[in-house]
Amino acid sequence: MEGWPAESWATAGERFGSEKVYKAAFKAARSVRKSLGLTQMPWAPPSQVNSIVARTRTVYSELGFLSEAELTKICGVGSKALKLTPGKIFLEDKNATLRGFYVSLLDMPPAMVNGVRKIRLEWSTTTEHVAIRLHPDRQIKQDQGQAVFNFCTEQALEKMDSGLKSVNRAKLQSVPALIAKAEAILKAMDHGRRQEEEEVEEDGAEGEQGEEEQPEDDMELPDVQVIAPPSMAHDGLGDFEEQPKKKPRKSAASKKSAHEVEEDDDGGEAPAAISDAPEWLMQAPKFKKIVEKCGKVWPCFLAMNPIENLQKRKPIGHKLRGARTLLKTMQTAGQKEATLLEGKIALLEHVEQLLHGQAYNAMPRQELRAHVAAVVNEGLTLPSDLRMKLMERTANDMLGDLQEVKDPSSAEFKKLLTEYLDRVLIWRKGSDVDETKPTWSFVWDGACQEIDYDKRFGKLTAEQAEEQKELVTKDCASGIMESLCCDHFFSMCRNMDASTQPRVLKILVGFLENAPGPDGEDTFPPTITAVYERYMKMVKALVCLLSPVPNFMGSSPEALAELRSYKGKNCEESALRDVIADPRQKVWAALVDDMLSKWESTEASLPKLEEYGKVLKRMSELDDADIPTLDAELLADAARELPKLQKQLRKGLGVDEMKLLKDVLCKFAGFLSKTRPGEASIRTTAFTGVQDGLNCFADEAGVAKLCDALSRWFKNSEKHLASSELMTICRTFPEDLQAPMNASNLGAFIDAWQNCPREIIENFQGVQETDYHHALAWIFRVIAGIVKAGEGNLIDEVNESMFLGFKEDSFSIRLFGYSIFAISYHYSTIHYSLFTTHYVTT
Repeated sequence: MEGWPAESWATAGERFGSEKVYKAAFKAARSVRKSLGLTQMPWAPPSQVNSIVARTRTVYSELGFLSEAELTKICGVGSKALKLTPGKIFLEDKNATLRGFYVSLLDMPPAMVNGVRKIRLEWSTTTEHVAIRLHPDRQIKQDQGQAVFNFCTEQALEKMDSGLKSVNRAKLQSVPALIAKAEAILKAMDHGRRQEEEEVEEDGAEGEQGEEEQPEDDMELPDVQVIAPPSMAHDGLGDFEEQPKKKPRKSAASKKSAHEVEEDDDGGEAPAAISDAPEWLMQAPKFKKIVEKCGKVWPCFLAMNPIENLQKRKPIGHKLRGARTLLKTMQTAGQKEATLLEGKIALLEHVEQLLHGQAYNAMPRQELRAHVAAVVNEGLTLPSDLRMKLMERTANDMLGDLQEVKDPSSAEFKKLLTEYLDRVLIWRKGSDVDETKPTWSFVWDGACQEIDYDKRFGKLTAEQAEEQKELVTKDCASGIMESLCCDHFFSMCRNMDASTQPRVLKILVGFLENAPGPDGEDTFPPTITAVYERYMKMVKALVCLLSPVPNFMGSSPEALAELRSYKGKNCEESALRDVIADPRQKVWAALVDDMLSKWESTEASLPKLEEYGKVLKRMSELDDADIPTLDAELLADAARELPKLQKQLRKGLGVDEMKLLKDVLCKFAGFLSKTRPGEASIRTTAFTGVQDGLNCFADEAGVAKLCDALSRWFKNSEKHLASSELMTICRTFPEDLQAPMNASNLGAFIDAWQNCPREIIENFQGVQETDYHHALAWIFRVIAGIVKAGEGNLIDEVNESMFLGFKEDSFSIRLFGYSIFAISYHYSTIHYSLFTTHYVTT
């Protein structure tokens, strides 16, 4: 729309994919737009409406321009015959150019002048006054610019002179008509009024001779109207119209002299002698120098005791005005004590802002810090109620700082979280605590000390002290809840998304990790501990949603159900309940659905997930030299079960385990693909599990290529793997042939024996040959036992549980066929002596 306004999105898309030059130009335009900070434009196009009043001085000249056809029509011959140099101009009514010839307008007939195109060359000097009625940054809807323009235009038209309106143009009188009318009036005048007629005739004669007529008084215009530019009010908004000034109302106070004003600022009191100065004034070294320099105690000095002001809370703004007047006098006189007075006034101004200025939650953060620091630097302490307000603001600001840190695992986040918990948890003392860095422990201890001090020195009786402590406890509990459930807390909950969820969870978990134990709860009044218990219930409900781990840090579905069904009068619980239940909060709705649908299955599957996580962790820590010792069967089992298990878990669980699984699978598959046939052994079932596990990560970089390499390795090593698998099964049989018989491995042996090439079996030597024949001996023993047991001769010698288990096994038919064939083939033709060595001797 901005770079190529004539093209649609479809056309632009086709050109972007097919034209390299267009694609490069589009990318360059986009980079320029980003460099200007225009990452997005909500309105296409944006609107701007201006009201302009301008004074312009223009110098110009005009030329004529004739097309080839017009030149031929006027002159009768073409440009070639006239030997004219052609030019080119843009047409006035469409986006096209016209080829033609420049001519002078000098001596051109008037009728022809009005019929040809004219080109004006001008130089302008302009002074403009621009009123921006609508700026793109202030636009709130697409058609706002047209609406503002229409309104301003309509207002201007309404105030326009009636003679300029199009509806009245037909009624305008021509100059010849006015002259004829004047002549008729002159002729119709009465001859009896000759003197008047002569005056009229003289006036008319003067007009005909070109002399200016003197305007009558009622036709004169004030100078301000003659020289003033058109008012901006003509656009309908009237921002720049000069409003009539109201005459200021004079009060009795304005008639006072400067001396009387100064006395009024000081409360109408006369200055006192130095001997009458209060004790606190003379004990302050800086104030003492100021008083001695002035030679008297001005009434404004008596109100400049910051300690008394903090206690009595009386506004002293009028007294400070008197002090500033005195300060100007001292500065004019060049007295060095003016600097001391200026510092005192600045301190009292800080105190005044803390006591009677903006609310703490509305005051700019740096400004509030400056006020508090100024008071603390003078060795003053804030009353308990101001400390509570300051603590509420501090907690809110610190929680906002925590939300600004992107990485919840960073050292900066951990440091801020520790400081935040030190502030809001009353049982934590914290470090570097003072008025500028308060904690609830500091506020509570200070409030109790104030009451004890007043009680000790008789300002409060024992009963009054108890009542005062109850009030302070309630105020402190209310302040603690306000600092915990502050504005940033609810903003954090309302604006939570996938990127901020880890930070929110980390903050809430930090509170649960530092919750007081049974002993700590008894050290504070029940009113205060009840506030933390309320907040803890809310936190556990949120953690139940935010953490996929069941019962994490004491969270439970019961706490969530209690919050969702809350119907009490506490506004904090009600507000948090509404945030979670708000249908516009898609993140919370998804978390609630996930928790309700998968909480039980997650609780049941979590132990198995943790077990797989530990196994994969150990495998991932193996060095490259130890990869051959990795349990491929266990890895294949994890590769088969973890993807199934993750579907039963809440969103967010199993992610680390799946990442470990991918790393271990890639490491093991890379090891296998680099070995030569026969160097590595793995059972077919384990290989299939590893391959299926890698296929789960086929979309990730490098995994598909690794799967292809593993498939090629398996194809080249298939024979050796079959031999390896057969030997692995053979070594599972007990060494003692008299041991209780177990038919669990017989089916696997038959399958492996069938898949192993015959030439490899015939070439077994050494240990392989011994293990192979040992397995055959076991199979012969099992078969013989079953046959004899079937005849009823050796039923007592056969393990009954093995026999029953064997009969129920699905491979019984294959076992008879393959086993008898193996025995008859190997023992009768090749290795009969070896069989007798293993079986007869035992």
